[in-house]
Amino acid sequence: MRNCVICIILSTLIGAAVYATAAYAAGKTHEQRLDELQIHVDFFKKLMGVDEITTIIHFQRMPTVSNPAACILSHRVIIIDPLVWDHYDKYEQENIVLHELGHCELYYAHSGGIMYESVLPSHVYRRHRDQLLQMYKQGLPLIGGGL
Repeated sequence: MRNCVICIILSTLIGAAVYATAAYAAGKTHEQRLDELQIHVDFFKKLMGVDEITTIIHFQRMPTVSNPAACILSHRVIIIDPLVWDHYDKYEQENIVLHELGHCELYYAHSGGIMYESVLPSHVYRRHRDQLLQMYKQGLPLIGGGL
């Protein structure tokens, strides 16, 4: 498939407008990425007991590979690098989505577990998933000590 950039507004994806920008390259299709993202956003909503989120999520190349995703809290936007996303399994993807939504929706600061500063290796996340999710749901330190 030739490289191109598209922008689609999907108002039904997460109950709020989601702008998903995908640079097509070798790997998954834009639709596959959106399907995977939907699963993780739905899981976040169920876990936290919310009907919708207000964060906009973009698939867009990141300037460095060291950050597979980023939350721009002032704009309530999450950017996920599609090419890095394609190489993660479903547990690492879940970790990324929960981590970034932790910043943008819950104002969680970097701490431990899901809010650790880098993506937990899949085998670690799987082994401790129940405890990590329980800690996440109960609440973690907030950005700036609270808003």
